[in-house]
Amino acid sequence: MNQKLELSLLDLGSTSDFKGHSKALQATIDCAILADELNFKRYWLGENYAKTTAWNYPVPLISILGGYTNNIRLGAGGIIIKHHKPFKLVSDFSLLSVLFPERIDLGIVGSSVDEFYIKALDVNNDYKTSVTDLIELIEHDSINGLKSFNPYYDYTSGYLKNNFWILGSGEYSLGIAKNNQLNYCYSLFHNNRELLTENYCNFLNYKKTIKHTSIAVAGLCIKKNALVSINNFQNKFYIPSVFGNKKEVKEKLIYYRNLFNVDEIVFFILSDNIDEKIETINSLSEIVIEINT
Repeated sequence: MNQKLELSLLDLGSTSDFKGHSKALQATIDCAILADELNFKRYWLGENYAKTTAWNYPVPLISILGGYTNNIRLGAGGIIIKHHKPFKLVSDFSLLSVLFPERIDLGIVGSSVDEFYIKALDVNNDYKTSVTDLIELIEHDSINGLKSFNPYYDYTSGYLKNNFWILGSGEYSLGIAKNNQLNYCYSLFHNNRELLTENYCNFLNYKKTIKHTSIAVAGLCIKKNALVSINNFQNKFYIPSVFGNKKEVKEKLIYYRNLFNVDEIVFFILSDNIDEKIETINSLSEIVIEINT
């Protein structure tokens, strides 16, 4: 298999220090700038409501990163769609798409939040219905026949649909992506070993009918013992699959590229240490050049 591999980055703003949020924000800006300089394809920000994350809703930070970078695609990986009104999402991402033409991705996930945030966000819709309403707004500037007035509709309607991603790890989200002709990013770091084989087969079956697919992996690429650093950072939600030194990580990236037959891998760095993040990004850049040469 000789297909070119592209690498992207996912950043959840994680910090092990409850007082380290400003440092985590600066680390995200520094990493996005470096990823842009090294020609990574995308830099996605997650939505998260843990105490150890530097932001909750990522859209304001996406806009800031747009001002710091020049070419890299930016977006959400992803918005928890059940807890947001579709009109707000279309408005926010339409504006971002105008500010940063051809650089914005709208990514969504089907996860949920705890009871406090459900009440605070005051929205708790069905996942599938939320996707349907969001697509109708994007394509027709309306929901259930009621007309909206998106000032950027003529420019963004086709663009947002083409760059609409579902991030998931199972057959249900794969089906939504297929039925709505959306892009799909398959997360390996949310799959336990028992589900991995089943969902792998589902992914390959659906892949033929989904517009564009990628996979997301979690790990670390550093000279010292990567697993020790990961365990220091790790929580029960993230399963590492690509970690080690450059040689080891290169072998695993090639393995997963071939196994899933994809040309893009999204890498979630399992560290909140800025030096380890920078080392990983630099190493990944060198690795992808070696793979594609």
